[in-house]
Amino acid sequence: MINKEEFQKFLEYTLSQRDISLVIAKDDTELKKFVTEMKEIGYKYLKDIWEIMDFAGTEGKGCFAMNETLEKELYDFIVQYPTGQVEIWDQAKNDFRVVSPKYEGVSLVFLITKQDLENIKRQGFEILSKVGLTYQS
Repeated sequence: MINKEEFQKFLEYTLSQRDISLVIAKDDTELKKFVTEMKEIGYKYLKDIWEIMDFAGTEGKGCFAMNETLEKELYDFIVQYPTGQVEIWDQAKNDFRVVSPKYEGVSLVFLITKQDLENIKRQGFEILSKVGLTYQS
């Protein structure tokens, strides 16, 4: 059961951060509840790395649910986001896509389950040290 008041307070702190914030859910059911709650308070649900890239250059609130298969492009985005410029290779266009994140007035929150986070860690991707504010239920 999510504590809506506590969770919404956490989300307030994510606004204008220079790092991606992370929400760690107990399981898939709880993750879906977090996403639903975020949509209800105005977060745009982002479906893939290219939507995330487009979103990063605008103002607003966005969220993305990660799974146990962390694509290299997504990891690169997480690592590069705080630097002020993100450059990701787009195989479909055979070119780099570049965005300068707009931090002011932006909240970008990724969500993941505890199990998927452990699976990603076993794959060699340490994302906890690459993100900013983290919320765990």
